Amino acid sequence: MNTKSKILKFLCILFVLCLITPCAFSISDAVADHPSFFTGKVMGEYLDNYGENVSMITADFAPIIKITRADLVVRGTVKEVTPGSWYTADGQPLEETSFNSFMYHDIIVEVDEVYKGKTDGQTITVRLIGGVADDHVLIHLDSFNYRENDQVILYLTKFDSKENASHYSAILGGEFLVIGDGLIFKPNGEEAALSNTYLSVLKYSNMLIQWFLSPFRI
Repeated sequence: MNTKSKILKFLCILFVLCLITPCAFSISDAVADHPSFFTGKVMGEYLDNYGENVSMITADFAPIIKITRADLVVRGTVKEVTPGSWYTADGQPLEETSFNSFMYHDIIVEVDEVYKGKTDGQTITVRLIGGVADDHVLIHLDSFNYRENDQVILYLTKFDSKENASHYSAILGGEFLVIGDGLIFKPNGEEAALSNTYLSVLKYSNMLIQWFLSPFRI
């Protein structure tokens, strides 16, 4: 058996281990009053402050990208949450809201661990739907109400930006918040099926792939 065959066999074994990782979903008390979830309390605060200028959306409008196609999967710490900005449908920035405009905001994440892909810097910028701008609020219910120092696990795709290679977009269903003693949650408050076993397998598979591809990089 040659080296490539051994590597492929090893990757197949790791993939099977990922598939058999136990899954457990449950609502936890840990999210009941957590400000990074869109709880009733958080929503009430937005409504009190912005009234009829609060809009809410779900992922129904968005194209579905499987999280298995992520270019980058990381665990990190949110260092900054930027204000919202208006953009056109094709991603061009606007100074204020207009017909067919849409709101996005960014979070600056310090990368603590890479599970998939490769990033050149320790800090990345992640573009997210929603935000606050010009006394308007757009809340994406399938995301988080991110705060500084949040511990996160993110599945990301490269943002279409030639100017900055460290810009990414979050994949729908690929945003997770880490609370307390390593509990991992989805935006709806359910505990996520991301065990340490799964993440370790993903990480070491990625290390092997990066090592295998390194001779072919220019």
